[in-house]
Amino acid sequence: MSESAKPATPKTASESAAAQNPDPDPQQLTATPTKAEPPAPTTDAQEKAQLPTGPGFALTFLYYFSGSVLVATFLAFKSFGYGLSTGLPGQLLLIVGAVGGFMGGFFNHTMILTVPFKSRKQFLKTLVQDTLEPMGYELAEEVDDIKVYRRSTLRQLFSGKIYVEMQRDRAVLASRAVHIRYLRKKLLG
Repeated sequence: MSESAKPATPKTASESAAAQNPDPDPQQLTATPTKAEPPAPTTDAQEKAQLPTGPGFALTFLYYFSGSVLVATFLAFKSFGYGLSTGLPGQLLLIVGAVGGFMGGFFNHTMILTVPFKSRKQFLKTLVQDTLEPMGYELAEEVDDIKVYRRSTLRQLFSGKIYVEMQRDRAVLASRAVHIRYLRKKLLG
């Protein structure tokens, strides 16, 4: 028998069942599993590090709201003897939580600032010497075109990091809102 005249052999169980039964039940048919293809090669742009986006206002608000409510609940219970069964702590807790949430969200959510520049070298000098060093920040690490600035270990607990991504004609900075607002004033006037 020639190669073209050989009968086709079924490759999977569902194909062999279909070969034996010309009118198979539609419920018995299953999708033929296929081999997973290897992932497509990534380009340099896909492998580059990206700025961390961090939590936005809503998530930061929720975090500080819940923390403020927990602290206020504990203080109301221990200091004044109020329990959750009375109406006053519930209303007071909502107010304390809302104030804490808005303040925490306003100052601590992550913001991104884009600063155009003409000279990369001059911009970095201005950024580091005139802005970041007086704030107490120093270069901690550099990954690709992203520079990470942070304060000393103890001060970093309450201030976070500043990420600077250098692009062709602009810098993208990401940090807490309070720092980005200050940097906007210093860098953009």
